[in-house]
Amino acid sequence: MVEESPTFQFWDSVLRIEIIGLIFIRAHREAIFPLHVESLHSLVPWFFALDHHNNARWVPASLPPSILEEFQGHGHWVVQKTHNRFSAMPIDQAHEQNNALVKGSGGAVGLTENPSSFRKWMLAGPEQARLLTEFEAQYSPEVRENYSHHEKGLSAQRTFKQQVLALVETIEDMGNPFLDDTPELLSLDNRHIIDESVADSIRSIEALGKEKFREYEKAVILDHTKSIFDPIEKNSLALFKRPKPKPKSKQAKGCNAKRQCFTFLTALHCGKA
Repeated sequence: MVEESPTFQFWDSVLRIEIIGLIFIRAHREAIFPLHVESLHSLVPWFFALDHHNNARWVPASLPPSILEEFQGHGHWVVQKTHNRFSAMPIDQAHEQNNALVKGSGGAVGLTENPSSFRKWMLAGPEQARLLTEFEAQYSPEVRENYSHHEKGLSAQRTFKQQVLALVETIEDMGNPFLDDTPELLSLDNRHIIDESVADSIRSIEALGKEKFREYEKAVILDHTKSIFDPIEKNSLALFKRPKPKPKSKQAKGCNAKRQCFTFLTALHCGKA
């Protein structure tokens, strides 16, 4: 079906990328570093194919052995702020929560414009967050350890059920793209045929991304024949929002030249007048 229908191939790719994203989130929430690495490894070819060069450049970079041991052996790449299941978070997200805790309701408007105040806030901020957390823990009711995740509650499950039913209803109304065997790429909402250049991109995008990733990994990570700062060539694939422009016909070029000539003669006549 993938080879026969670009519509099926597109939605199949979307589904697989969504699943990789969910695996990536699970790796953080459960602090499984090998799963984190594996999910990133699956996403990197898409970074190369879609010209996300900042992510493509730095994600494949190897970690020093000492840092790798801290991450993989001791789990020091995420933060577990509570005893809730499925609630570990990346370190930068924990930093953002601490910043919000220190800022309070007044925020930190203008703080970054004052270097002296900003340095004081950077030094005292983590300590203030620690004191506030300890104060809340001391005077808050005792919390049970290892209780279920909040999305296992009845209200969250009802919301999830409603969202699933809404998705099923939408697919039934618009048509199931996974049953589409047409040779053209179709828009799901209005059934318009998308430009053939976009369909060609969908057919080749994954293989192209994997090839670019292998070349980069060999040259930069393994053989060290290129610097990690060397520019990465753009693919500029035709996508839904930017299909490749069709070449103008000779007749259109002739009409454009006549139009420009007429505009020039009109301006010249007005200047003489």
